[in-house]
Amino acid sequence: KRLGGLRWRRLHMLVYAIALLALIHYFQQTKADVTVPVFAASLFVWLMTYRLVAWWQGSGELSTLALLMLAIVVSLLTFAGEAVGIGIAFHVSPMRVLSVAFDFSAGIRPGWQMLAAGLAVVAVDFVTGRFSNRALRARPVAAE
Repeated sequence: KRLGGLRWRRLHMLVYAIALLALIHYFQQTKADVTVPVFAASLFVWLMTYRLVAWWQGSGELSTLALLMLAIVVSLLTFAGEAVGIGIAFHVSPMRVLSVAFDFSAGIRPGWQMLAAGLAVVAVDFVTGRFSNRALRARPVAAE
């Protein structure tokens, strides 16, 4: 309340820029294994896309189906981004990097981690939606 609405919004927008700069710094700091920075960047993309879609729809929440689509799209973007980034950095074909994504002996790639995190959010949203609907149906209707 002390900051006021306009200052709070400015601070909020500044936090987005700071988070983006922190991700860039994280990538610059990492030499060979970019697994964790890519996962952190994919979480940032998921959160920003969630905010953008919720703003575009004019609501604060997304449906369970929209959350599922968001998880799938961001995980696919994570696979593609990692493949292109590693391909450019190490002068290999991005398709070769993508083929490693399905070799789990080499570790679980950030795209799979992002998909798991997104599906966890979808599951929590689905379960909480089910329980809140049951709670609404179980409540007795007040007599008029």
